[in-house]
Amino acid sequence: MLREVQEAWKDDSSARARFQVSGATIRGPGDSNTMVVGSQFFTGKANIYCDGTADDVEILAAIDILSENHDGGIVHLSKGTYHISAALVLKDNIILEGEGAQTILEKNGAFDGVTATGGSGSELSNITIKDLKFTRNVADTNEQAFILFSYVDDSTIMNCFFDDCYYSAIIIDNSENNTISNNIVNGWRGIGIFVTANSNDTTIITNALTGGVPGSSLPPVAIVVQIASENCIIGENTIKNLTGGAGGVLAAYGVFAVSSHTVISGNTIDGITTSLGTAVGIYAAGNEVSIVNNIVRNITRTGATALVAGIWVFSPGCTISANIVAGVSSNSAGGYIAGIRVDDIKTEVSGNIVSNITRTVGAGPAAGISLFASSNGVSGNTIDTVTDHGIHIIEDDNRVDGNTITTCATGILIAATADSTIVNDNICLNNTTDFTDSGTNTFVG
Repeated sequence: MLREVQEAWKDDSSARARFQVSGATIRGPGDSNTMVVGSQFFTGKANIYCDGTADDVEILAAIDILSENHDGGIVHLSKGTYHISAALVLKDNIILEGEGAQTILEKNGAFDGVTATGGSGSELSNITIKDLKFTRNVADTNEQAFILFSYVDDSTIMNCFFDDCYYSAIIIDNSENNTISNNIVNGWRGIGIFVTANSNDTTIITNALTGGVPGSSLPPVAIVVQIASENCIIGENTIKNLTGGAGGVLAAYGVFAVSSHTVISGNTIDGITTSLGTAVGIYAAGNEVSIVNNIVRNITRTGATALVAGIWVFSPGCTISANIVAGVSSNSAGGYIAGIRVDDIKTEVSGNIVSNITRTVGAGPAAGISLFASSNGVSGNTIDTVTDHGIHIIEDDNRVDGNTITTCATGILIAATADSTIVNDNICLNNTTDFTDSGTNTFVG
């Protein structure tokens, strides 16, 4: 062995061999603010090398050195697999980076994989995690996240890969002004990206999440932003193939946002199926949420009596505009099927394209756009191929104008519970019945 190490030294073929023969265990960064950590079989130059067992020890040592000597810096992980047996605990101003999908952190144990934890009034900040792949040992069936930020501000998680999460890929808790971007999540149980309460100004953009299934107590949801997390952005994400209804866990959602002043824009949600409970592409229940330019399609309920909807808002003052909703369906008895459903006041539904909102016999009813609350506007939408109602008005003081409605059983239905509906300048074509007014004081222009 010694002879091989000496030859490697002379031939300059292995920086690792030269390092080992020197007897050193850690090479400090000197004036640099970068520590390179080599994986078990990495032979290039590094400040510290892992041995494939509890590699968190070496990575944490690199973090500590930079924090103590440089008040932060870059911990660069070489290509290879790192076996993590305890949480990697990050500190202020640390960048933990790899070399993309070939730098693999394999978690194995009852802990969150990478954590950063501050406190109220003593938040951590300026932390970045990027260019890493997260996975778990097959024996690790602990419901804990790959990444957890708690009381961490002004930080970034980007360009990471998450495979087969037994719980969430990312949890952001009581943290502000953070960005989660360009990550790929393949397979998770429960919630893929979870932003809890009091996490204002979180930006979740250009991520791809595929293959969510229920956890032990949570339905499959790709992205959740909870109450009291204001001014968040959920944009240009791709969400595919969520399956709910297993293990007694009801429902499935693509985006579930109960935060005020949130913008949900440019997302593509394709393929949500549940046999139990509600199936919804986008659900919003915060004040003045904007839902614009999204594509929501193939939302299906196959069993039980529950709601299925492409977009569902349960909050006042929202904007639902320029979305495409297609292929919302149910083949089970009971429940309501809607392309877009509004359950609160002062929401504008405009310029959307809604099509193929269908049910089998015994299910439903099905509607392209339904208003279950008063003082809302429905204008300039195109609605095509709905089993029952193109537009369904259930409550008072709503406005329906400038819509094009085709191939429905009823183009516009004003229910007996609706008073003072204004109906103007709509185009109804190829419907069985264009207009049914069972309400009171309806104005038709």
